[in-house]
Amino acid sequence: MKIAHIRKTAEFREILSGGRKWQERTVALHSREAGDRDKVYIGTIITKKLAPKATQRNYIRRVIYGFFIDNKQMLTGGTKNIVRLRRDIRDVKKRTLSKGIREEVQKMARKAGVMQ
Repeated sequence: MKIAHIRKTAEFREILSGGRKWQERTVALHSREAGDRDKVYIGTIITKKLAPKATQRNYIRRVIYGFFIDNKQMLTGGTKNIVRLRRDIRDVKKRTLSKGIREEVQKMARKAGVMQ
């Protein structure tokens, strides 16, 4: 399964407005069907308001993309997905944050049918 990044604003808007949404405490997953069954499209939304430092935002992005890369064999193709940060993470330790985000994304991905 190939993993592709969502980069265009129009694609983000399309998924956020027309897709389904699953929420956990720290992150939310927005998912929509894609035409290409050989790929899984992934995008992230991490605002400065919730993660003010660029290093924090980039770290969360790497954790999310790393989760999908690590579980590449378990992904089902044909979906466009956006993972959006929902709460302020300024005072959360990196290890705790990483573990929590990975667990939440896994739960939501299974509910959404992105993972087996």
